[in-house]
Amino acid sequence: MIEFKKCLTKLVFILALVFSYGINISNLKAQVGINTGNAIDAGSALQIDSVDGALVPPRMSNAEMMAIATPIENGTILFNTTFSSYYIRSNNTWQVLTNPSLPAIVLNKDSGSLPTSAGISLPLPVGGTNVLTNNANYFTILGNGTIRILRSGTYIINAGFSISNLPGTARNYSLDVVSGGNLLGHLSKGNVDLPGNNYWGTSGSLIINAVANQEIEIKYFIDYNSTNLVARYINLGISKI
Repeated sequence: MIEFKKCLTKLVFILALVFSYGINISNLKAQVGINTGNAIDAGSALQIDSVDGALVPPRMSNAEMMAIATPIENGTILFNTTFSSYYIRSNNTWQVLTNPSLPAIVLNKDSGSLPTSAGISLPLPVGGTNVLTNNANYFTILGNGTIRILRSGTYIINAGFSISNLPGTARNYSLDVVSGGNLLGHLSKGNVDLPGNNYWGTSGSLIINAVANQEIEIKYFIDYNSTNLVARYINLGISKI
C-alpha cells in the first residue's frame, strides 16, 4: 500500500508539471512540445513555440566554460559572457559561432605628420583615437601601430600611408610587421627616387598565423632625418580570415 501511494504521488507530480508548463508529450517517440498545443512537427524531438519569449541557454564566463568537466557531448551550446558570443562543442573543442562578417579592426587618419629618423623604424602613428571599426572580442589597441590579437587564427594585415612632401633623391623605405622584436614580414619595401619635393606613398598586405594574445607592431622606415613629413592618410587594418 505504501509503495502504491509513492507511485501515485510521483504520477500526480509529473502530470502537474506537464500541464502547468504546457508540455505536450505527443506519443511514445519522446517528442516534447512547449506551447505547441497538439501541433508538433513530425521531425521534432523538442519543439518550443512562442510569440513573446525566447530560449535562454546556459550563460557563463570563458573561465567557467573552460572549467566544465569533460567529456562534453559534441553539439553542446552555451553563451560565453566574456566574449558575448555563442559557443558550440565540436570535435571535442569549444568553437565560437561567429557573425557572418569577418572580425576586423580598422584605424585611419586623413592628416597629421609622419616623423622620421635615419636608420630607425618607428611605430605607425595611428592608434586608439583613429578607430573606424573594432571587434573588441578579437583586438585590443595597445598604442600607435600596436595591436594585441586576442584569439589564435589566421589574419590578414593591411597598412599604408601617403605623404605630400617627400624630398627628391633616392631613399630606402620599408613598412614592416613585427612581433616580440622579431620581423614577421614586410608589407612593403624598396627604394624611391623622386625628381623633387613631391607626393609619395606605399601600402601592402601580409597573412600571418597568430596565437592568442600575440602583440603585433606595424613599423615604418624612411631614409630621411629632418622635419616631420606631412601625411595625407595613414591606415592600418587587421581581419581574421
